[in-house]
Amino acid sequence: MEDQEHEGVSRAEQLAARARDLAARAEEVSRQAADAAESEETLAQLERELADLDEEERKLDEEFANAQADEAARDRDDETRGNRAEDHFSGWADRLSERMEALGNRISDAMTSALASRPFGASDRVEREVTVDGPLPVTVDNFAGKISVRPGESDRVQVVAERHGWSDADRDDITVEVARDEHGVNVRCLSARTSGHRWASLDVVVPPASPTSLATQGGSIRVERVGGPVTASTKGGSVRVDGAAGAATLDTLGGSVSVSDHSGGPVTARTKGGSVKLAGALQGDVVAETMGGTVHIEGADGCVRAQTMGGSVHATGRFCGDSTLSTVGGSVSVGLAAGSNVRVDASGSSATTDVAGLQVSRGRVEGTVGDGSDGTVTLRTSGGPVRVHTA
Repeated sequence: MEDQEHEGVSRAEQLAARARDLAARAEEVSRQAADAAESEETLAQLERELADLDEEERKLDEEFANAQADEAARDRDDETRGNRAEDHFSGWADRLSERMEALGNRISDAMTSALASRPFGASDRVEREVTVDGPLPVTVDNFAGKISVRPGESDRVQVVAERHGWSDADRDDITVEVARDEHGVNVRCLSARTSGHRWASLDVVVPPASPTSLATQGGSIRVERVGGPVTASTKGGSVRVDGAAGAATLDTLGGSVSVSDHSGGPVTARTKGGSVKLAGALQGDVVAETMGGTVHIEGADGCVRAQTMGGSVHATGRFCGDSTLSTVGGSVSVGLAAGSNVRVDASGSSATTDVAGLQVSRGRVEGTVGDGSDGTVTLRTSGGPVRVHTA
């Protein structure tokens, strides 16, 4: 029995070592982020390395799942030793979570510093405006710098760009274009050169309910009370969306993703490192993923897929389809709304529930709530408790 336990712990230690190596490689990527705002080639390399990390993460997830299954089979007759193995997973997974969330924040901070802390000597403001006939799609593309979008008058799109450069020539190399075509309004902030130091902050005012599509090579994105669908992508920085409606697709290489007072869906939020918080009347599919950090979802009404390498996962609402919430290390909890009809399959180092119809045994919660016709909710953690409760 001691040999079996030693073998199990050794395997866990081997996986932990690989996870630590993964985090160390990711930290090296983050150190390159400060230069990314100045070079498209560097940005491309950063994306390739992060894609490699994604593949390593996927392989690691598979091996953790296999290791947990082996441990469960080996420890079926010895729950005490099984709990020790779970605690082993939980301890280093928590540390991994902290490192990966810190990684995301470092990428975000590095990108911000690359843009904001340079000794810029030349700045100005450029204003553009185009008349429209009401809500319409608005696309914003910034070569480097933050983007803010808010609602305004229904008959115009207004843009204020704060251009920053190390010199007058750097600043003047930045161009701001606003044009309307049959697809909507396109806002483009461009720099013809890859050398030098320059960036721009864009403040865009759109008709209420306009769909927006936003992208920046580095910097935060903020969308406030526009009331339409949103697509947002940044190479590094936080993404915050308040009061949107309809579909939302949000992506950052490093930083937090926050959605509040949202109406409709589907909603997809991804970050390499940082927390994901989604709240509102989230109708349709909800996808929330981070390499390290917490995931918090409130108001789900559909299929939910939430995953983190390390950190807690919590979701409340009415679930349907094949909903899955998982973490390598940390707690996983679900709050079921009144009238839920789902099958529950939850597994962790310990388990609790206050929901009628569910049974708890040896770190598992299983059973059917209502008639189970809406689908299945699966909770998994390699090290941490699972909880299923009434919302």
